[in-house]
Amino acid sequence: MKRFLVVACVAMLALSCDPWTHLDDDDEGGGRSGFGRWTVKTGHDEDLRKVSLVPQTATIAALRAMKPPPDLNGDSPRFTYAGSPEIQTYRLTNVALAGYKLESDGDYHLVLVDGAGKSLIAEIVDPRRVAESWKDRTTEARKAFDARHTASGSFQTAGETVTVTGVGFFDLLHGQSGAAPNGIELHAVLDICFGTDCASIKAAAAPP
Repeated sequence: MKRFLVVACVAMLALSCDPWTHLDDDDEGGGRSGFGRWTVKTGHDEDLRKVSLVPQTATIAALRAMKPPPDLNGDSPRFTYAGSPEIQTYRLTNVALAGYKLESDGDYHLVLVDGAGKSLIAEIVDPRRVAESWKDRTTEARKAFDARHTASGSFQTAGETVTVTGVGFFDLLHGQSGAAPNGIELHAVLDICFGTDCASIKAAAAPP
């Protein structure tokens, strides 16, 4: 655990020193709905019913090792091939919340880091923009986050251990803070809790 905290602190320092953490290039289309696979991110796509909301335990390293679809582009529908992370919900347990930011589209951009200093992005979507079947869970995730932090348009460092559950999503790389090299994210986040071995994330039924 001590090594994990040291690595997380180093990652936080790197994030706070890098100039790109103070830019607005994390924002998904400058707040414009419909940009960058927007329907997939918010669960408004026709393949939403194929997404399993029963979380699989995962690691940042395992998600970063997944191969992105070769035909990924800004208009790609949800990838539903066998084993696609975009039809699965994942749980990352006891990872570091290195930093966060409120994007202009209303999402909370979280940078999660493992004990080796490897990162990926998780996004708590604005509950007003998600599909009805995700609304309750994203609302609760926002409430849990807001009880601990106040997100703003400036990138802020944190340094807490968290457990996060969210739907897998391949984003296009465009200079996002903390992005995995394959663009994998948890987007949308459906639950978050704070502290080592914090309360288990509730299982959810499939969308009605």
